[in-house]
Amino acid sequence: PLPSTTTQPPRQKKNIWQTIFDPIVTSPIVPFFLIWGPILQNPYNKRKWAELTANADPILVNAGLSAVVTVIISYFFYNARVEAAEEASERREVALQDLRTARQGQFSSNASEQTSTEVVEAAASAYEDALRKEMHLRQIVPGLGWRLDFPDDPVSREEDKAAARQFLGLEITEDGNIVEFGG
Repeated sequence: PLPSTTTQPPRQKKNIWQTIFDPIVTSPIVPFFLIWGPILQNPYNKRKWAELTANADPILVNAGLSAVVTVIISYFFYNARVEAAEEASERREVALQDLRTARQGQFSSNASEQTSTEVVEAAASAYEDALRKEMHLRQIVPGLGWRLDFPDDPVSREEDKAAARQFLGLEITEDGNIVEFGG
C-alpha cells in the first residue's frame, strides 16, 4: 500500500439527488424561471395558452417539446460528465502525489524506508490509469476534439506534462491525447 500524502480529504460522493438538484438550484437561470410562475398562473394567460395549444399545429408543438427535452437531457449528461471529470482529476492528483512519494522512497538512504520497484511500478500504473481516465472523461465528443475546460487540466499544467514524461515516458498533446514520448 502506498502512503497518501494529500493534505485535503477526498471529496465525498454525492448522491443522485445532489447530482441532479444542486446544479439546478444553484443555476443562475432559476430566478428567470421563478418569475414565470405568477405569470403562468394568471387565468387570462392560462386561457390564452390553452387557445394557442389547441389551435397550434401538433407537429410544431411536438418539435418544440422535443427540443426542450433534448436540451434538458443534454444538460444533465453534461453535468454528470463534468462531475466525473472533476473526481478523476482529484484521483489523478492523489496518484501523482503517491508516485512522487514512492519515487522518493526509492532513493532514501534509510534501508527501512526504501520502497521496492514493485511499489513504484504500481504507483506509476495507478497514475497512468488515473491520467488516461481523466483525459477520456474530459473529451465530450472524441472525434471532434470538444473538451471540458476547467482548472487542473493536464494539457495546460506543466507539472503533469513533466510527470508523464519523466515517470511514464508519455507525452500529453495539446488536443488532449496521450502518446509515447518521442524525445
